[in-house]
Amino acid sequence: MRSEKDISNREYLEILIKCMRISRKEAAVEIDSLIRKIQDRGPFPADKKKILLTGSDVTYPELMDQIDEAGFRVVRDDLSAGERYFATLIPEDGNPIDALARYYLTIPKPATKFGLRKRIEYLERAVAESGLNAVISQNLKFCEPFAYDSVLVNGALKEKGCRVLHLEREYTPGPDHQFMNRLAAFSEIV
Repeated sequence: MRSEKDISNREYLEILIKCMRISRKEAAVEIDSLIRKIQDRGPFPADKKKILLTGSDVTYPELMDQIDEAGFRVVRDDLSAGERYFATLIPEDGNPIDALARYYLTIPKPATKFGLRKRIEYLERAVAESGLNAVISQNLKFCEPFAYDSVLVNGALKEKGCRVLHLEREYTPGPDHQFMNRLAAFSEIV
């Protein structure tokens, strides 16, 4: 629904984080309620550009506000507090411990884990399935695992024809003017 309806980046992140913190039953109620509200909303805003967001996890919704203010809407991501969390379902058959192990072995891996080729393939597939041509790759300053992998990941996405912006960011909720300036410049070329 993120690619079809007017769902802000902040709203998506906040509901996702909330559902990760509450019981499964409460989460189902929250999601059903949100889906009913979203169905009555207008279409995806014409003035927003669709992107995939990759890199370090986003913990402050203010970062999502900055991305929105720059004219981008995240319609796909590979964040732990994002699509990666529910990209694979936990099998409900057999031993619960085995089911959890199978889940953890099959979810898309972040930069901090082995399996870079599979991560690149997952991102390429997400971009292709969604018809996207722009990716914002971001990592926290001094988060070296994401910084190392970003070179290879971003290069592979560029080879597939994506426009990619890589940003290093601070771990603060406040406005980052350099971040905003770079987003604004990227918006002009997408």
